Amino acid sequence: FDPGIDLSSNGMPGCWQFVGLDVVTTFLPSGSVGVVPFQLPNSITFGGAEVRSQSATLSPATTPLGVITSNGIELVLGTY
Repeated sequence: FDPGIDLSSNGMPGCWQFVGLDVVTTFLPSGSVGVVPFQLPNSITFGGAEVRSQSATLSPATTPLGVITSNGIELVLGTY
């Protein structure tokens, strides 16, 4: 979503939703780093495909809801 949906009314002041909730996955990071593998078949048919992502973390002392969000990112697959 551009410019993003303000999440202040949900108890998350200063946070914005930039991507839809089409796919949701949960993982537990180790320390301050989290990695989620993204597997994709080796096929030219995926050239130009767009993958958008945003994360939310449980951070109890930061907002009334206790959740904060990251910025949104976009990955466009190439055909090199």
